[in-house]
Amino acid sequence: MSEVDGHSLQVLPPLSNQWLQLKPVQRSDYEFLYQLATEPESSHRWRYRAKQPSFEEFVSSLQRDVLWHYVVITVDRTRRLGYVACYAADFRNQHAYIALQIDNRYHKQGWTATAAELLIDRLFVCYDFVKLYLECPGFVVPSIRSGMGRLFVEEGRFEKHERFAGQWWELSVFAIYRETWANRRGGRYRAVIQTAEGEEIGLASFARFLEQELSLPSGTLHEGCNLVDAGLDSLHMCELFAMLENAGVTVDDEVVRSISTLDDAYFYFVQYGSVRP
Repeated sequence: MSEVDGHSLQVLPPLSNQWLQLKPVQRSDYEFLYQLATEPESSHRWRYRAKQPSFEEFVSSLQRDVLWHYVVITVDRTRRLGYVACYAADFRNQHAYIALQIDNRYHKQGWTATAAELLIDRLFVCYDFVKLYLECPGFVVPSIRSGMGRLFVEEGRFEKHERFAGQWWELSVFAIYRETWANRRGGRYRAVIQTAEGEEIGLASFARFLEQELSLPSGTLHEGCNLVDAGLDSLHMCELFAMLENAGVTVDDEVVRSISTLDDAYFYFVQYGSVRP
C-alpha cells in the first residue's frame, strides 16, 4: 500500500515478470490469435473446439462478453506465446471465468501457469471477486491435475459433454477462491540445497525435497528421470521455476529449455542455490 495526499492506494500486481508479459490485445495481434484458435495441434483447447470460423467471425467474437484479455509475450517482446482472458464477469455475485491458451510450441514449459498467475493476481486485486471459474474438458485436466485441492477445487462436472478425437469427455468446472489463492505459497519455495553447516545435499535428498515441495508421492523422482514422464504437469514446472528463482537462478528461455530431467534441475540448484533462513 502507498499513500497519496493521505489516501491509501493499493499497488497493482504487475502484468509482467522476468519471463513474460501480458500485453493488451491490439489489431496487430488478430492474425496470431486466429492462428492460435484454428491450428490443428491446439484448436481443440479453444472455445471453437476445432471448428473453423472465418477470420471475420473470429474477430467479431473475440471481445464478446470479455472483461479483460491479453496476448502473452516474452518479456523482451520478441515472441507471442499465447492468450489469456477473463470473461462472463458477474459483479453482483462476485465471480468470473478465466481462459488460457498457449501456443502448442511452448506447452509443458510452465508458461500457462505463469501467465495465469499474473492474470489472477491482477483480477483479485482490481475486483472483489470471491472466486474465479475455469472450465476444462477432460483432455486438458491432466495438465493441471497437481493444482486440484491445493489451488482450486472441482465444483461441477458434466459427463459426456465434449466430443473430441472419437470419444466423449467430461467438462469440469474448477473454482479458484480468493483466500486459497492469497495463501497458496504459505512459506514454501525455500530452495535449500545445503545444510546449515554448509554440507551439500545429494541428488537423492534433493529429489525428496522436490517431492515434498511439489506435493508429489514419495518415490516419484529419481536420478536421471524425465520430469514430464514422472508426472510433473505445467503447474509443477511453474512452481519449480519459482523455486529456482528463489534460489538465485536467472530463469530465462535458455534455462527453461535446458531443464527436462531431475539432474538438470539439481545442477541449477547446486550452482546457484544458497542457504535460506
